[in-house]
Amino acid sequence: MEHGEQIWKRLSAWRWRLLLVYLCLLAVSFVVRSRQPREVAAPNVQLRTVPAIQREQPTQRSVRVAYGEFLPESNPSAPVVVLLHGSPGNHRDFQKFAPALAKHYRVIVPDLPGFGSSSHSIPDYSTRAHARYVLELLDQLHIERAHFIGFSMGGGVVLNIADIAPQRVQSIVMLSAIGVQELELLGNYHINHSLHGLQLGFLQLLLEGVPHMGWLDRSMLDVSYARNFYDTDQRPLRAILAKYEGPMLIVHGERDILVPVEAAREHYRLVPQSELRIFDSARDGTNRSRSVYTSRPRHADQRRPYLHLGRCDGSPGQNQFRLRSHCVSGGHLYRRPSALSRGTSSRPRGFAACAIEVVCA
Repeated sequence: MEHGEQIWKRLSAWRWRLLLVYLCLLAVSFVVRSRQPREVAAPNVQLRTVPAIQREQPTQRSVRVAYGEFLPESNPSAPVVVLLHGSPGNHRDFQKFAPALAKHYRVIVPDLPGFGSSSHSIPDYSTRAHARYVLELLDQLHIERAHFIGFSMGGGVVLNIADIAPQRVQSIVMLSAIGVQELELLGNYHINHSLHGLQLGFLQLLLEGVPHMGWLDRSMLDVSYARNFYDTDQRPLRAILAKYEGPMLIVHGERDILVPVEAAREHYRLVPQSELRIFDSARDGTNRSRSVYTSRPRHADQRRPYLHLGRCDGSPGQNQFRLRSHCVSGGHLYRRPSALSRGTSSRPRGFAACAIEVVCA
């Protein structure tokens, strides 16, 4: 009996010692984090200040928006292409893609607020708020209209831009993009919202309750990423897709584990003038199926470039994209004839990996 009491006393003593060590480490971690710069701009980006968005309204608070810009040397007045990354992500996702497009187009690649070199502390992380931030950035850059390419969560941003300001959207490319609520996670908004809330709470507890010395502040799966999903409501996207009347190209991986390929097929059904391209990674010679390169855009240097923007040979005022496909070695093109299809591009047959060229008509 006495021996058991002695063991319990020793365990109690160690418990308090461990608690003291934990509290000391947590205090040191807070001090280290407080001395670290929270928002450091990458050397290759430009910065703009825009009003913070809350409940779709601008506030008195300011938000920093970082962006990369690539200009063609031969045509300073070239059509504008805006690349929007997913979540988590930043402008570096397009570090190989953007310069290739910039041979013939002015390319704008922003860090959406909450990510990259933009402000991380903002009142609203939703794709709707991000759409308004992008439009404000384009206003400051004096860009009236643009072609938008949205990857993953960035597709939701593009669709919201098309809803808020349809006159500013010349065309849309959806790369492994989110869309209809029914094909996101478990399908039900309220269940998904609860799961995202649990994820957000866990990440906040991890961030503030673990003495990580600032390491988790630089993690990809941080609070901004969780808030982006928690604040976003995808339910309106079905109606936005159904009423969109401009050119749209949908590119998806057959084995995408994050956004199911059924979402791309449903978006294609909702947008009758759209063109759908689905890649099978096993036949494309790669083990990955995520995004336009069958991998993430940041791996473009290691993958076959499936998406290529060609030269705009149209006369001024004819900057509408048309979609033209070039067979490389096998693949699946799904296409409906529509009034918005321009040019005489033929439908390639019997291919497994294709290069898609978006050109001006």
